[in-house]
Amino acid sequence: MEPELKETLEGLGGAAEALQKRMDEIEKEAKKFGSVDVVHKDALDKVVADMVELKAHSEAIERKLNTAALPNVGSERDQKAEQDRKEFLSAVRKKSAYEALEAKAVDADYSSNSTSGGVAIPEVIASEILKKVLDISPLRSLVRVTQVSSPNYERLVDVRGLASGWAGESTTRSETGTPTLQRVTFTHGELYAVPKASNWSLNDIMFDVQSWLVESVADEFAYQEGVAITSGNGTNKPTGFLNGAPVSTDDEESPARAFGTLQYIATGTAGAFQNDLLGSPVGDPLACFIDTVAALKTSYRSNSRWTMNRNTFATLLKKRDADGRPLIHWDATGSVPMNILGYPITILDSMPDVGSNTFPVAFGDFRAGYELIDVTGMTMIRDDVTSKGYTLFYVSRRVGGKVVNDDAIKLIKAATS
Repeated sequence: MEPELKETLEGLGGAAEALQKRMDEIEKEAKKFGSVDVVHKDALDKVVADMVELKAHSEAIERKLNTAALPNVGSERDQKAEQDRKEFLSAVRKKSAYEALEAKAVDADYSSNSTSGGVAIPEVIASEILKKVLDISPLRSLVRVTQVSSPNYERLVDVRGLASGWAGESTTRSETGTPTLQRVTFTHGELYAVPKASNWSLNDIMFDVQSWLVESVADEFAYQEGVAITSGNGTNKPTGFLNGAPVSTDDEESPARAFGTLQYIATGTAGAFQNDLLGSPVGDPLACFIDTVAALKTSYRSNSRWTMNRNTFATLLKKRDADGRPLIHWDATGSVPMNILGYPITILDSMPDVGSNTFPVAFGDFRAGYELIDVTGMTMIRDDVTSKGYTLFYVSRRVGGKVVNDDAIKLIKAATS
């Protein structure tokens, strides 16, 4: 195609020369009459119009030639991604295709998990799974998510800050303080899901195997991530923000809390929230929420929200504040988000119920307070032996997480103090 375009462009160049020559002839002939009459003017206008059209045509061909001269990277990348997707989905359906892809992975060191074998899930499908997890899991959308290439990723956090102040032109300035850096080493583990499909369904050409795999894996990943971010113990999994032993020490007290330890505010009643105005004895259930907001530094409040599970939400929905108004404010039309003291509420099933010394409510800027690390790469092992008539798919990826700013998240404890 390229030689034909060049030949056409050369022909257009010759036509342009012919038009220019014709224009010169018309102008020369018109001068004999001392002015351009109607006939010559029409002829000139026609030549000019032809030249404009010719120029536009020439420029279009030049653009095509220039585009053809450049490597079509985007198209090649898209074609490679589509080819990887088709090969992978074929491996899901057929054992022979899986074995061929596994051999290819070993030969090319393609697998991201050489110890357990399997094949790497193409990026186009892996990203679709993570997007589905984001849609399902409220927590993944609240915390900071960092993509890393190795689980050895660490982060340095300034836990003290620099000294600052005011001074006149000649007054002595105090030496600025040296920041205290805390190294955050994330705990991580292999997050896996094992969806199972019947062999008959895999052989059914109408079965949408990609959507089934994406939805099945995403559901399990979202559930396990939510539990780990909330209360994970750090053993082969992320360390949750409820893990450890929260204390009542506030951000400015001395000695300071140990790094990573959150502050809690007590409800004032053992294992429960205080009664409201309708209860006996009369109480103020809103008091601990006011104290919690006050305990959080102003810089974190603009992005803050409450988190609790459905049972806690139902309990609080029945409470009234000191003026007899519902503790939780909401609009049945949905135009105003559910909120307490103006801060929105996110329902997390992974949060604990109200009970003796539990922490049923968390409040703060979770993006500033908690970081989740995604190690790039997702693998799959196909197993059509363990369960007769079915094929199991062991899908896994590495995930880590930890609190990186213990000032940014506060807890409410169901306790007297």
